[in-house]
Amino acid sequence: MRRKAAACNRRSSCPNNPADYSRQVLGVDPTPQQEAIWAAALRPPYQVLVPSANTVGKPYCGAAFASWFYDRYDPSTTLITAPTKDHLRDAMFRYLRTIRRDTSGFAPKDTRLEGSPDHYVHGFTTNNPDAFQGRHDTHLTLIFDEATGVDAE
Repeated sequence: MRRKAAACNRRSSCPNNPADYSRQVLGVDPTPQQEAIWAAALRPPYQVLVPSANTVGKPYCGAAFASWFYDRYDPSTTLITAPTKDHLRDAMFRYLRTIRRDTSGFAPKDTRLEGSPDHYVHGFTTNNPDAFQGRHDTHLTLIFDEATGVDAE
């Protein structure tokens, strides 16, 4: 069973990668597929496309990555998008809320976790590629859940 994110107090004590974070902080042994996804996300060009498949655990994989990135980098910006607000809230953020259930700054059914104005995870829906422009943070990650709903631009 998953437990809440706990023992990771920012960069000094946070594991260097999401697989170790999942094991050490969340108490979840990742699948080989999840480890491969995370490893690909940390290698240039820092992009990974995960084809649709059952039993990969993509929502957990994305939520655990977002939680790791949030704990590892402060300040940081994590943007998560999905085809619909319901999907965003009830899939990816459901896992993120479960992982971080005792985290302050995270309201139930919310799609934003904020530690400060320059340290947050934000979920939104859009069909406009310009919505991602203007982000120049030092530590920035983008997670597209169900990328089939995202235009190639």
